[in-house]
Amino acid sequence: MSEPLRIRAEASAADPDSMRFRLDRAVKDGAPRAFESPGEAEGAPLAAAIFALGGVRAVHAAGSVVTVVKEGSADWATLKRPIGAAIRHAVESEAAPLGQAAPPADGDDALRKAVQKVLDAEANPAIARHGGHVAVRAVRGGVVEIEMSGGCQGCAASAATLRDGVERILRRTLPEIREIVDVTDHAAGTNPYFGSAGQAASPLARPLPPDAITFEDGRYMVSPDYLAARLGLDSETLRAEIRAGRVLSREERGEGADTGKVRLTARHGQRAWAAEIAPDGTAIEVPPPRA
Repeated sequence: MSEPLRIRAEASAADPDSMRFRLDRAVKDGAPRAFESPGEAEGAPLAAAIFALGGVRAVHAAGSVVTVVKEGSADWATLKRPIGAAIRHAVESEAAPLGQAAPPADGDDALRKAVQKVLDAEANPAIARHGGHVAVRAVRGGVVEIEMSGGCQGCAASAATLRDGVERILRRTLPEIREIVDVTDHAAGTNPYFGSAGQAASPLARPLPPDAITFEDGRYMVSPDYLAARLGLDSETLRAEIRAGRVLSREERGEGADTGKVRLTARHGQRAWAAEIAPDGTAIEVPPPRA
């Protein structure tokens, strides 16, 4: 008798409307599938059951990961548990939870289409808020060439967007990707995050969710669930690394013109994250200082 299927839900750092449901084993056949509407889910019991819950915009599956994109008005607090139940029932009771595999297609062409679907569902909605867009330019031998446009072309934060956001999303969803290469001509971009010639770049400053930082026992505490993705970890691993003393944190109080401000920095390996807290308690994510 097989062990009950275990499922772990992971919120997306790039898009609050996207959530990954990570299974402890691959969905039968494991081939990447993308369902953008209930009509496309006909003959695929797992995707059809998720769409039937309502408030769902897309379902993507690859290997042991099922990614669900909800409608903006839907609430994960209501959807998360029923989605997990639907996945469990389909995987444990259906011979083909994702339907019959499509006829074999050119590997690179199939991967290119799958990558673009994942980008459009999980990455581009968040990137569009900064006026940018990411597209697949080509796929050769499993090597994916990514091109940025709009606010991402020439942006000072484009490398972080690619490595910390886009690449993490793609590799988790499509493990068959060998390499991801940025082929954008950033020198030709409009450089939206830079001023006119001779001026310094303005820092990337993103507001933090209200519950990301709390004040406890005289010091600021960062939610592990929020910090984990920014250090390239999952929440459980982050907590273990903190207990082992391998996550370094620092709290600095501003002086002079910065009096009243607090900067928090966290480092793990080669990854770092920082936030600045204003005197009124609002916080923004800022580029971390050099080690």
